[in-house]
Amino acid sequence: MRSYYIGLLAVLVMGLSCSPKNDAYQKLLTEHRSKVKTEFLADSRSPLTSEDKLAKMSYFPADIDYNCQCEITKDSVKRGIEMPTYSGISRPFYIYGKVNCKIKKQSVELTLYKSVRVVPGHPDLLFLPFKDATNDVETYGGGRYLDLEMHDIHDDKINIDFNKAYNPWCAYSDGYNCPIPPKANHLAVGVYAGEKMYLK
Repeated sequence: MRSYYIGLLAVLVMGLSCSPKNDAYQKLLTEHRSKVKTEFLADSRSPLTSEDKLAKMSYFPADIDYNCQCEITKDSVKRGIEMPTYSGISRPFYIYGKVNCKIKKQSVELTLYKSVRVVPGHPDLLFLPFKDATNDVETYGGGRYLDLEMHDIHDDKINIDFNKAYNPWCAYSDGYNCPIPPKANHLAVGVYAGEKMYLK
């Protein structure tokens, strides 16, 4: 599953007021979530293959305060890691850099990763897995993911919209190789944005 409209969303949001009820922002986010659901139906590997199952997906209300402008520090050394998954195998990534931003006025630092294996059609895809204080309560206990793009980095800054955080496929069914968010990305704050826990 890939994130869509990231660049377009960043441009639009910068010109919007900081109101979670902003109609233009909510419309764009609704379109994004609809596209995500369409991808589920189209992917033959998907754990969700019917409209009934898709209808059980739920989200926090759109909140523009979770759409953050973050500073990025790229890693000067291409350090490879083996990221464990919930199936027991590991997947190769390297550390792309650190991002610093404020979530609801609280400063956080997260690590961005890039897959060693290039994703077809997405050569500059960046991966941001994270856990937060909502896990096991409002959201999936195994954490959530965000997809970003290298070409959206400008002047050492990147827009990260936590409203677009999504569940790994392991949240819906067993048998998938879902990366476990590294400890560097375990947040003490609650991210009340993005996809909620899937109720089977």
